[in-house]
Amino acid sequence: MQRTIKLIKELKISIWDAIFLAFSLFLYIYASFARKELLKIIAGILLGGWLVSRPSEWVATGVSNIGIYFGFSDYLIGTLSSLTAIIGEIVITAYTVRIAFSTGNIEFLELAFLSVLYSIGYNFLILGAVVAFRGGKYISLTDEVFSRELEIIDWAIMASLLLAFIWVLNYGVSGRDKIISIPNYAALLLPLAYIIYTVSVHRMRKEIRGRILPETELFKSVFFVTIGTLCALIGGDMIVEGAYYFLTKGRDIVALLGPPVVVTGLIIGAASALYDAFINLVFTSRGKIVTSIGNLIGSAVQLLMLLVGIVGFLVPLPLNNYTAFQLIAISLVFLFFRQAIVDDRRLEPYEGAMLFILQLFIFIIPLEVF
Repeated sequence: MQRTIKLIKELKISIWDAIFLAFSLFLYIYASFARKELLKIIAGILLGGWLVSRPSEWVATGVSNIGIYFGFSDYLIGTLSSLTAIIGEIVITAYTVRIAFSTGNIEFLELAFLSVLYSIGYNFLILGAVVAFRGGKYISLTDEVFSRELEIIDWAIMASLLLAFIWVLNYGVSGRDKIISIPNYAALLLPLAYIIYTVSVHRMRKEIRGRILPETELFKSVFFVTIGTLCALIGGDMIVEGAYYFLTKGRDIVALLGPPVVVTGLIIGAASALYDAFINLVFTSRGKIVTSIGNLIGSAVQLLMLLVGIVGFLVPLPLNNYTAFQLIAISLVFLFFRQAIVDDRRLEPYEGAMLFILQLFIFIIPLEVF
């Protein structure tokens, strides 16, 4: 019993985590007993957002330590750890795809794709806020910090643009009205390119530092992975339950704001990015602004090249006006960020504010145009 209590303490749940959990859980239980379905869905999304995001830190710690215990290579440990940063999006996407196949409704495949793309957008939104409000006069970014990242950002820009142009050429130019999706084998090249990038980064870092010893014993590491994965599975189910409600019973409600699939995608993307906002504000409050920037850009690249690539190979992810627009928007925001770095090797609050407004602009356009 004492060991269990000690393990729970090592999860390091802050007072703010406890307050948020207590509020969300109270709201969820109250709505369940009062039979207020919409309130229950909202509370479930809030609670699910925490469950799919906060435990990713526990899973990352556990995976890294387990890998070291069993003698995994630095590359394999780094790849597995990087996946934990997007575990929430992985779970939500998997559940949404499952609903699409169980119901035969292609709109849920579209939602799965859009929710990932909007998660990337929320990363950019948080990045702009961090630079604008926490960066001081400016944030210096040396060549050592982003020397490898610039190449993968360039690759992501080209890949997202080319995927969008598939729809542009098939429908936007020729006018052919048919359902098209990301080509399976082309999608498979996205994670392949990311693997090559990861190998390069780990080789560079291996020259700089030695192997790090595990911070916790094996049992604790397994506990962290287990509890974090269970939380992500439960939270993902609660969020996708909300998505199903908004596209079925609550469709008329979200239609007041814009196309239901777009509004639902924005809500799901926000839920999965909830903890990213929290943890990066913590990083910046501690002076780790460069770490925060690296995490946000790294997660955006992972979502595009790993999650979209792998899911796009396994299932047909629809390319339409919503997804094509968002792919083009992602490439342009990546380009804006890259240019802000290379012009003077630093980020200024002005550039952060412009990035924040640009991403808001991108979020609003589909709501009013499509």
